[in-house]
Amino acid sequence: MELKGILKNSLHILEEKQILIVQENDVGAPMHSSPDTPSIMKHYLKTIQVLQRKLNRREQELKTRNESLQEITNELARDQKIFSEKVP
Repeated sequence: MELKGILKNSLHILEEKQILIVQENDVGAPMHSSPDTPSIMKHYLKTIQVLQRKLNRREQELKTRNESLQEITNELARDQKIFSEKVP
């Protein structure tokens, strides 16, 4: 699964947990959460942060590669123009 999909899925799971907590609190019932809930949420948040950093790095790499590709494309166009001027 690609990074954006994993990140979106993790956020969705976290949002579902938050919605359930809010719904339980809205009806006035005591919150029934597992003792593991804080650690699970911390795990999801840490996972999201790691994925965001990976995504940022990959987006930066992609930007750098696109800039290099554009530069090479421009150089090729310039070379082709020079060549076409020299060869009748």
